[in-house]
Amino acid sequence: MQRSRLRKPSKKIISAILGENVIFAKDSFLGLEEISFSEIYPVLNLTELLIFSSGSWKFRENNIDKFRFHLEYKEIHSLFEEIISFGLPRYNHVKNFTRLNTKQLNKCDNLNPYNGNLKERVNMLSREVIDKLRDDLFQETKTYAFNEVEYLNLLKNRKNKKEKVKVKFQNSFYKRRDPLAFDYISEINRKIKMFPIKIYSNF
Repeated sequence: MQRSRLRKPSKKIISAILGENVIFAKDSFLGLEEISFSEIYPVLNLTELLIFSSGSWKFRENNIDKFRFHLEYKEIHSLFEEIISFGLPRYNHVKNFTRLNTKQLNKCDNLNPYNGNLKERVNMLSREVIDKLRDDLFQETKTYAFNEVEYLNLLKNRKNKKEKVKVKFQNSFYKRRDPLAFDYISEINRKIKMFPIKIYSNF
């Protein structure tokens, strides 16, 4: 059974979870950019979503063949459990909730309504959603440029001349600076705000 709860995040709460860490924020943003999580978010805590999106993207970038092997032979809930477990030390190291007031901390609790039972929650996803997720995760990560110099270098040095280089963050691109953690966090917030706000009330 599903019911509504206030699950629209804020930039302050996402900043607290990611600790304003630019690498963590970038990986989370790229994971959300390439994988459709809108139908998966209802069974996840916000923290789980950010850890999984960042971890799965990083694993795919580092060794897509190894990741595909795990994807082919593991149950989807096991994949979630392993990636989130792997990402917890980084989360615990960078998280910073000290700037949140009581109201924001309560909202953070609403954004993380589940206590355990990750396997059972993930297994509630439909076969169509799981198959789509597997297909998305099977793909290689895309190539991105975050400033003009990086873009020109990538075009020049790419092995496959047909490979497209995606440009992100136009506001910083032509200033020739990399995005800041806040740039990534703003985009993460915008994306998640478009997700459903339903949760499963029996967990």
